[in-house]
Amino acid sequence: MRRVIKSVGAASFSGRKDWLITGSAAPSFSDDYSLMESFMQEIWKPVSGFESLYEVSNLGRVRSLDRVCVGPSGRERRRKGQLMRQTLTDGYFVIRMFSAEGSKIHRIHRLVATEFCRKTEGCDVINHKDGVKTNNHADNLEWTTVRGNTIHSYENGLQSGRKGSRHHKAILTEDDVRSIIKSLKAGTPQKHIAKIYGVTNGSITNINTGKQWGHVHVPECGKPPYFPRSEWITMPNKVPNTRPPKQA
Repeated sequence: MRRVIKSVGAASFSGRKDWLITGSAAPSFSDDYSLMESFMQEIWKPVSGFESLYEVSNLGRVRSLDRVCVGPSGRERRRKGQLMRQTLTDGYFVIRMFSAEGSKIHRIHRLVATEFCRKTEGCDVINHKDGVKTNNHADNLEWTTVRGNTIHSYENGLQSGRKGSRHHKAILTEDDVRSIIKSLKAGTPQKHIAKIYGVTNGSITNINTGKQWGHVHVPECGKPPYFPRSEWITMPNKVPNTRPPKQA
């Protein structure tokens, strides 16, 4: 059912016309709020695309505005604005926002940066300056490039830069990869190699092209791709299919 939402106005949220309130009027939504925030000024701005429905603050909070919702029967119901509850997803605070077109999940840091941080051309990624993804204060956010974000991650220890078997999610060892490269060079089908080592076909493809484990080299096998795509159809299947037949 399609809902019609009418905004009553920002001023009706708190009974005051100003959008500048002190910390005493802004209770915290999580343990990340510190005592210092009691002395900070909270500034509210309309959320772009939801100007008559939501506001976001420089302290990383979102509130809905008073509105009138019209149901399928045409009956109007007045809903009072309130601070919105945030949830933690993949390390970031997110919120679900509603409009007449439906609902959509938004990351809080992007809402704050869009309204409070100066954005230059070519900068489409947002950094948390202190490396804490839950600190969404406007003064902790900045627009940057993908490269700038990567450099920032390494400088702040957010990425280890570990390769291959030293990576915390590694399944294969460098010796495994060398054997895989030799098998690829010999024409062994990737699906058989994947089954032997307990990895996905995509992982073997990435090794074949050098996208993963590119730092591991086998001199006699040359450079990737070790099993060129042009040979996939013409190369014979050198490993018999050992999978048992399906029972009738």
